[in-house]
Amino acid sequence: MSLTTALAQLSLGFKRTGVQVFVPKHDLASLMYYLDCVVCSTGLTTLDDDLTDYKNYGRLSNERRDLVFDYARQYCPEELIDKVIFRDDQNVFTNRLMNDFVEISVACGIVAAQEDIIIAGKAQSITKVMFYEQKWLEKHYYRPMRHALARRKHVNPYLKGFTLYIAPLFYVTALFLSLFVFLSPAAILLDQVALLTITATPSAQPGPTDGLRFFLGALGLPQFFE
Repeated sequence: MSLTTALAQLSLGFKRTGVQVFVPKHDLASLMYYLDCVVCSTGLTTLDDDLTDYKNYGRLSNERRDLVFDYARQYCPEELIDKVIFRDDQNVFTNRLMNDFVEISVACGIVAAQEDIIIAGKAQSITKVMFYEQKWLEKHYYRPMRHALARRKHVNPYLKGFTLYIAPLFYVTALFLSLFVFLSPAAILLDQVALLTITATPSAQPGPTDGLRFFLGALGLPQFFE
């Protein structure tokens, strides 16, 4: 019996559970949606809600975004095909949507589906299987993963290290020096240093007479304005 015939038999009396959703046109959102479908919706395992909340993908920090890509690599299609997800380009189940779900108790009678499987070297249990069209997998996994890999190849590792470690160190150092410049003279050298001093020009001193001398400088750097 061909796979198409088997799927057609399985589809008789089958109540579809898939619903149409809106996935933002962003690589990260697509991967989060992929994880939500093939990992959470099948009962394979649970992930933190923010990692599969594809509608709010923009709220993730850089560290959480990296975690999404790590999970996407761990639960790649090659690990799941013919175990958790099954291709259905004949549109037996995917005639309304590009993917749909079936209870494992129903699917295991037709396709080679088992409740207990080995994924990423671990024994795990599933409650549903997903049928998909190849273009669904291309849209929500392969294309965004290719884009992510291309972007990471163009990131200079030294620049990334500077951004993560050196730049914050420079910021803290600059902040400390700024506080030292403006607070130390007032607290330690109250009677010796001032930000602005105005004195009269002595008549006996060379230069303009009967004028004012402006002394400007946080740490005693002389800047005179007659």
